[in-house]
Amino acid sequence: MSNLPTTFLTHSQRVCRLYRALFAPTHREHWPARHPLEKAQYPPYFAMREKRKKAYMDWYVKRYGIPDPPMM
Repeated sequence: MSNLPTTFLTHSQRVCRLYRALFAPTHREHWPARHPLEKAQYPPYFAMREKRKKAYMDWYVKRYGIPDPPMM
């Protein structure tokens, strides 16, 4: 046997990697969602944000048409 160094992971490191792997696919799914209290703190920002989202969707439909529903 050689005395080459090997990487040892502690239990907490393994658990952190596991949680990160479980959380990664859902992270972007919930990005646009905001907590209602956060929206209540900054009403002008979120009102403008909703207007911009609607304007973007109108522009998209006008330019590219209505997107097809996803096939499952």
